Amino acid sequence: MSRRLPLALAPIAIVLVLAASAEVASADPPRITIESPASRAVLRESAPAVRGITSDNIDLLKNELFDPVRVSIADAESGAPVQELEATSSAPSYSWSVAAAALHDGSYTARARQTNEAGETGKSEPVSFTIDTTPPQLTLTQPAAGSSSSGGSVTVGGAAGTASGDSSTISVQLFAGGAVTQSALETLVVQASHGGWSVSLAQPAPGTYTVQATQRDAAGNTAVSAPATFTVAAPPVPPGLTASFSWVPSAPLVGESVAFVSSSTDLASPITSFAWALSPSAAFAPGKPLLMTSFSTPGAQVVRLRVSDAAGRSSVATESVPVKARPAVLMSPFPIVRIAGSLTGNGARVNLLTVQAPVSARVTVLCRGPGCGTKSETRSAKASSSAKHKTSAVLLSFGRFERSYRARTVLTILVAKPGKIGKFTTFVIRRHKLPLRTDACVAAGASHPIACTSS
Repeated sequence: MSRRLPLALAPIAIVLVLAASAEVASADPPRITIESPASRAVLRESAPAVRGITSDNIDLLKNELFDPVRVSIADAESGAPVQELEATSSAPSYSWSVAAAALHDGSYTARARQTNEAGETGKSEPVSFTIDTTPPQLTLTQPAAGSSSSGGSVTVGGAAGTASGDSSTISVQLFAGGAVTQSALETLVVQASHGGWSVSLAQPAPGTYTVQATQRDAAGNTAVSAPATFTVAAPPVPPGLTASFSWVPSAPLVGESVAFVSSSTDLASPITSFAWALSPSAAFAPGKPLLMTSFSTPGAQVVRLRVSDAAGRSSVATESVPVKARPAVLMSPFPIVRIAGSLTGNGARVNLLTVQAPVSARVTVLCRGPGCGTKSETRSAKASSSAKHKTSAVLLSFGRFERSYRARTVLTILVAKPGKIGKFTTFVIRRHKLPLRTDACVAAGASHPIACTSS
């Protein structure tokens, strides 16, 4: 016959078992690691967060956090302590973190430790890291701000940062005009050497320019030099040699062929070579007295001609060519919008809505107001592949909009085609009156009507 323990003793036994289990679990020292900063990391922030993972973060009996993590930060060279920090582990991820106070630039070593209730202390492996909040000591000394040169190349240079972690790569940007803008004419990359750097800009066209340099370091700090604005003057014209040219048409359209003809003269020696450049920063390309070209964008386009003679002299002519955008023309054939129907007590019923549009046009029907079943529909005018003869226009039917509408409903029909002037029709439903129809035109890429012209 077995003996049974009194029920009042059972909870005590469970507590003893749990207490014994907790004591056994805490017999080993905590396993603790530093996850951030990474070993040998170079950091740009002066007060980095130190984060890690520990195996000891929850008291199983009390179900609460305990055993804080202590982090020691020391100078990497001398080993002298710099900061002593305390973090609390966070359940259930077993992670911990603490923010360091601001540190001076330099190298440091961090180490974490944690002591559990059994008095066992676990220590992490030391992690070395570097604080670097100072950008490279970069300067731009050539060309001097406000300086001027005439012809030939322009040297840009200065001093580069040489501190540990500073990149040896210098980026140089050249801008048109007297200020730094979002769009650079040219970007050059040069390698610093012995604390200095320099690069040559190959014969910029006469005008005003601004140059600026940048240098980065391993921590991500960026040094930007002060901008330097300089002027390139046209070189003096040798006696007897004059470069000049004209062009036809005088005001070309975008995409239209333009003929550039040299009218250069030399009273002292025969002209032996011609070179053309189609932008202020483009290099001269060898050519002939006649150049045929076109322009893809409207606006003033700078064209240069350099001529050289048998005596080795040269002359440069610079002209600004006004290029105009091509005017938009009406669609052909012009769209035809047909709307037919009858009046009702509350408005009108549309029995027919068709649009005859040129091939590749896009037709959009919009409905605004009470009673719109379909708000909008867009279709493309595509020629049928089964048609025996090619057609220039396609008839599209919009059956979804053939229905009854109440007063104040507005139907809008927009026919558009890239580069063409399209059609804009509005159809306003009125009470006890015929609907009000308005036909207008719409510019390419626009959504608002304009007056139609005879063109």
